[in-house]
Amino acid sequence: MSKPDLTLLYCTANTMPDEVAEKIRQNLLEVTKNQYPIISVSQKPINFGVNICVGEIGKSCYNFFKQMLLGAKHVKTAYIAHIDDDTLYVPEHFQHRPSSLNAFTWNSNSWIGGDKLYWHPQEDLSGMFCHISPTQALIDNLTPRFMKFPTQPRDDHHFGEPGKFDSEFGIQNARVGKFATKLPLISFEYRGSLNGKRKRFGLTDPNSYKYELEYFGSAKELYHKYWS
Repeated sequence: MSKPDLTLLYCTANTMPDEVAEKIRQNLLEVTKNQYPIISVSQKPINFGVNICVGEIGKSCYNFFKQMLLGAKHVKTAYIAHIDDDTLYVPEHFQHRPSSLNAFTWNSNSWIGGDKLYWHPQEDLSGMFCHISPTQALIDNLTPRFMKFPTQPRDDHHFGEPGKFDSEFGIQNARVGKFATKLPLISFEYRGSLNGKRKRFGLTDPNSYKYELEYFGSAKELYHKYWS
């Protein structure tokens, strides 16, 4: 059996209830069948892969990417699958690879899981939770950010996915592409997440929300399974 070329990089601020976080981690292990090495970078010690605990530095965009860079420097494979602590994945997601070692890619078939329905905003969800990154390209993209801002700036919202605000850190915008798995990813909605409760703006488009999705079933039942 050949060695995997992908590492699961799990970054968390540990703001989610421990029991919920453990259920979601167990789901990831079932989905991936322990095929890939795991590096977890957390603010409290957790038993998940190779754990790097940075201490309780606080939840912020700046610290999220700081943890990501630290973890990426310990990755020994060519590619990284970014894992958020609030997201359910499907096996197909981990089969995708970027077009080159200089390109990032993300899964556009991603939905937010609420306590009653699944939904997505008008624009595709492109957060790091659905990204596959070339390891060295990720390190090269993130390092200049922290050279320019060795301490957290007052406004850290431009610490975002590669390709969005790169020029503001003095580097060329990264190449970014997207793909779509047949089955969706589900990012749970809860107040303690990095983005907080996302605004739905009425969900007037009937294609922007569903009460059931293939594979995951009922949104209400799925939410209850993990959060009750």
